[in-house]
Amino acid sequence: RRLDPTFTSFVLRSTYGALLEDLAGVDSETGKVDAAEADAITAGIGEIYARACAEAGLSPPADPREIPPREEHSEVLHFDAYSYAQFKFYAGRVADEGKRGRLTRRIGQRLLRMMLTYTGMAPGEGEGLPAMREGLRKLLGQFVQLGYVKDAGVSWVGPAEQLWEAEDRCEFEYFMDDPAILPSAQRLFQEEGFAQHFSSRTIEAFFANYMVDAREDPDFDPREHPADRVVERWTMVSLL
Repeated sequence: RRLDPTFTSFVLRSTYGALLEDLAGVDSETGKVDAAEADAITAGIGEIYARACAEAGLSPPADPREIPPREEHSEVLHFDAYSYAQFKFYAGRVADEGKRGRLTRRIGQRLLRMMLTYTGMAPGEGEGLPAMREGLRKLLGQFVQLGYVKDAGVSWVGPAEQLWEAEDRCEFEYFMDDPAILPSAQRLFQEEGFAQHFSSRTIEAFFANYMVDAREDPDFDPREHPADRVVERWTMVSLL
């Protein structure tokens, strides 16, 4: 299975940039990082990536000291393995849950900017729940077109329009079939209690542009769904 190489490159480089911001001491005036620390981060990620490739029976990295080339990271198993390596390395350095959450949100905000470019949407385009529903539909459809998931969709709980008008809140469920990072996300969660959440944090950032706080329901139980289908229930609340 092949993914869009521009998308995978952006995801891995956005993640790498966010890791450098947290771990390599970015100078607030120049924007430069400690070169030695950046090299150590890259090497540490590469070591984990090489082990993950070996464990999965994948071809070895072209150069573990660099982000994989396009022909490598656009292959779903290599993309998954390198994403695992990036987040595994970060988890080994950062245990604070708040800092981990802020990392995933920064990455989600950057991914949203790319996804809006793909879909031709502007941030916060349109007004009201109909605009948000249509935007979410386009966003999920774009994840499918890029090969990140095999299928995706959303269903709204109850009379969503009436609830939004009356209470400024409503709920929805969305699904993604066979996300590219599902194996690594499950492994990271088991090992570190922490995973990438690329799509979820992108969706959160999407709603934030409408001044809406949208979050997953931590108590929602998706086990009735197939193992390769990710299902989440969300609640969205207007901040206006």
